[in-house]
Amino acid sequence: MKKIAAVLGIAALVTVLVPFAMAAGTSGGKTHDALVQVLSVDLEGGMMTFQSESGEKRTAAVLKEAQADLKKVKTGESVVITCLDNADGDHTGISAIKPADKKGA
Repeated sequence: MKKIAAVLGIAALVTVLVPFAMAAGTSGGKTHDALVQVLSVDLEGGMMTFQSESGEKRTAAVLKEAQADLKKVKTGESVVITCLDNADGDHTGISAIKPADKKGA
């Protein structure tokens, strides 16, 4: 009987905690794309410095899912980055890097 109670208790705990864990992985979960010019790339540090269309220069962390794309980026190149924002709208990092459309760049 104690085993059944323990199993039910664990099942109830998992049922409650899993949705919170899933939400934490996508905290805020909002993204936006931006056309930028690459100013520098730090492969070891996983960082990229870029200039936005408005002229703002910024350095941002490149998240794990975009690390492979970071290796393909060249200084001076125009790319479209997808920025992941937290619930307050602050950038948490770059989640994707794609080549810019040649017509729009």
